[in-house]
Amino acid sequence: AFHTEPDHVKPIEGQIPYDLFIQRTDPSVVRHQLDFGNMALGGADPMRYLERYRDRYWSIHIKDVVADRSKDTELGVGVLDLKRLIAAIPNIDAKPCYVEQAGAADSLASARRNFEYLKRI
Repeated sequence: AFHTEPDHVKPIEGQIPYDLFIQRTDPSVVRHQLDFGNMALGGADPMRYLERYRDRYWSIHIKDVVADRSKDTELGVGVLDLKRLIAAIPNIDAKPCYVEQAGAADSLASARRNFEYLKRI
């Protein structure tokens, strides 16, 4: 699956590269993986993409970002409405969903907090 990165949603000559890519790929042969955090880090709204291309996403990266959208953070600590985003994933039980967070000071403690957040929602 093609995984979204922040620079994929930054305009080039008035066009969003990711929009062109998703429109020009055949859904029968190209899978897409939506990364909530990377979309936000790039300045895009992950909910807009989930709504617009919902049937194109084969898997999801669940990631939260800090208020200035400069880096990711633990789930529920940042600014993304993860509960709403996760609820909007069609057929979620059949899709791989990954929690991703880079740069945690204590990876295991962070993983525990992320797990506890997901249990609560």
